[in-house]
Amino acid sequence: MIMYAGLSCPLFLGYNILFLKAVALYFLLKKEPWRVFYHEDSKFTSKLYWEFANSQPGDVLFSPLGVKFILAFLKLGARGETSKQISKVLSLPSDKKITESMKGLLDKFDNSFTQIKLHNALHINKDNKIDIEFKKYAKETFSMTIENIDFTDYKSAVRILEGWFENIAKTYSSPLIEDVFKEEEFSDDFKLVATSSIHFQGLWIHRFTDTGTGEFFLHGNNVILIKMMKVEIPFVLHQDFKDLDATGIQLPYKIHDNGLSSIVDRRIVDYGKLAQPLYRDFVVLERRGEYTKHAYDDVNDAFKQSLQSECRVALLTHWISLDPLASLGFQVPASLAGFYCEQISIENEYHLLILLPNKVDGLAHLEQQLIQTNLQKLRLGYKVPDLVVHIPSFSFISRNDIGKYLKAKMSILFSRNNANLSGIAPNLHLDTIKEIVTIDLGPGGTRVTVTMKAHVKYSPESMIREVKTNQSNNYNLQEFKANHPFVFMIREEETHGVIVMGRFTGEQ
Repeated sequence: MIMYAGLSCPLFLGYNILFLKAVALYFLLKKEPWRVFYHEDSKFTSKLYWEFANSQPGDVLFSPLGVKFILAFLKLGARGETSKQISKVLSLPSDKKITESMKGLLDKFDNSFTQIKLHNALHINKDNKIDIEFKKYAKETFSMTIENIDFTDYKSAVRILEGWFENIAKTYSSPLIEDVFKEEEFSDDFKLVATSSIHFQGLWIHRFTDTGTGEFFLHGNNVILIKMMKVEIPFVLHQDFKDLDATGIQLPYKIHDNGLSSIVDRRIVDYGKLAQPLYRDFVVLERRGEYTKHAYDDVNDAFKQSLQSECRVALLTHWISLDPLASLGFQVPASLAGFYCEQISIENEYHLLILLPNKVDGLAHLEQQLIQTNLQKLRLGYKVPDLVVHIPSFSFISRNDIGKYLKAKMSILFSRNNANLSGIAPNLHLDTIKEIVTIDLGPGGTRVTVTMKAHVKYSPESMIREVKTNQSNNYNLQEFKANHPFVFMIREEETHGVIVMGRFTGEQ
């Protein structure tokens, strides 16, 4: 997140070209089009969660981000009623907004310090061609690698597609997921396969410690022993959700420090180019109210040191000097001199939200209430000091047939006779969309992998509410113990957009 403290000078049209450039840059960055992709997706997320939770026992895990990404990609090639239906179900904006949003989102993920990495590919049957404009969208907007393969050679097609996922898994040292593709899934009318791989790795700001096994209460009087871990956190966001009959806590992940220094370097260079030699660049680091100046040459070391010492705020500061202008013969008002400040937040970008029912057997009620809950407005507003948090340590894998649940909502897209994906190529329909999601939540942090695939085949011609919070929060709360089934989400910090959502029941 980037905020600006502004210029300590009046706006004089004749002298403030520099100021106007700074203002233009401010609005350019403030726009942040990636936010559009998360906007109003909570209705889709909560209803899709209910479909999974209500139809299968045990643990649940899925990625609304992965599903929305694949469908947004197909939306750019959809026309007529097919396009309208996708937009309605996902609350997607216009194609132009999707394009802007995706570019912004991928730029955000490409930052070297983010915890999420996204890779995409489009494999097309060797004898088929797709629309030139759509191919451009795939490459430029969705950063897709495009390859032609022979889908009639099932064994070879599986080997190529599995190999794509294997190479990405090796890049992030992620566990290899087997049987993403199977030969029996293929047929001669396959035209293209869109694939997406999402990798999330978050390290806790406050690391947990293993506490061995502990009691975990299931429905009725059943009790099992599972791995538990605990941590004492100086301040943790907490909320009693009265309508949900549940308590929420928010556990933040660290921002990755690799690459942060290079971002500061780049900003110094970029802003320096605006009006050199007007700037003398230096960085001010704040820690516990103490400010230290660092020259450009040692900014990298300074930021590394600040991260190690838990520095929370960094100001990149430019001093506008009068001397260069005066030497050029300009009469400059003294008020023009001053600071141009950029605050670079090194707070967390993502967090884990746990919704723990107040009753041991309260999970069903919580899930029922979440159907009509705006998940992005589940905000925790109370900081509880010195809270001891106990949560399970767990890992599991979930294989989800997303198409099974979407067919009722997007019947046209899946129809051999009525689907219109002519923006990609004539006579196509979506056959299936599936995802495999893994999670490993332990003392050090959380690792999530999402594997998405959408099979496109040949077609023969032819109300959201806001949750009320209980204002009588317990400020004397000393312990939070997740020792019975609960719902969890990994959310983006600013928009509260949901990356993955699931439930842990202890029964798998």
